[in-house]
Parts: sequence; C-alpha cells; structure tokens
Amino acid sequence: MSASQQLDRTTELGLFNYARSFWEAGSYLINVHPKNARHPHAPITMLLCQAIELYLKSFLRLRGYSLEQLANLGHRYKALAKRAKTNGLAIADRDEQIIAFLADEEAFIQSLYIQTGRKRMLDYVPASARGHGDSLA
Repeated sequence: MSASQQLDRTTELGLFNYARSFWEAGSYLINVHPKNARHPHAPITMLLCQAIELYLKSFLRLRGYSLEQLANLGHRYKALAKRAKTNGLAIADRDEQIIAFLADEEAFIQSLYIQTGRKRMLDYVPASARGHGDSLA
C-alpha cells in the first residue's frame, strides 16, 4: 500500500474516535486521583491536549482538509481552533480561553518533560464535582 493510500485511510471519524479515547483516558485519571503519582497533572494534560488537537483535526478533516494540511498545523491549538471556527465549528468563549492557555503555556510539551519551578496549569475538577458535561476547568 502506498503512503498516499495509507494517509487516505485516516478519516474524520477515525480521528474523532481516537480523540475520544484520549479524552476518556484523561477524564478517568481526573476522577480516580492516582495515589502514588507525584505529577498526575502531566499525563492528564498530555491526554487532554492530544484529545483537543484530534477533535479539532477531525472537524477540519470533515471539512475537507487533507492530512498534509493537518500535519502542517501540528500542535498549534490556536491555529487549529481558528481554522475550525472559520469552517463553522461553534467554540464557546471559555473553550477559546482554554485553547489559548494551552497554546500560550505550551501545555502539551510541558506535560511531556519535567521542568522545575513554577508553572501555570489548568485546574482539573472532576465532572462529578461540577455536576455537568465533559468540559475542562
């Protein structure tokens, strides 16, 4: 199978389902409070950032973006969100603020590598404690 044929097999539904898997894993970790994890925020942030990126890319794929175009957008959350919004995705103000925060703080990269000192993080509150939906913070 050629490289272009393999790329064509990555559908918007496939990206969406992959995103959902990352989201569910991150949500699970938020709710179980791992007892022996010294930095539980790192894998949670990584999983949720990856989910957000894949959800946005799924939407853009649905709107006709090629995988090459999506790859060129990389992990740039603001650019992904802007393109998605331009293509008809309704993004709430709070979600735009979260996306901007993730981008400005380089949250995905920060979640992969330990760095000493202070850093800003999202406050992950379990959905059960909020009493609504799947949204962050």
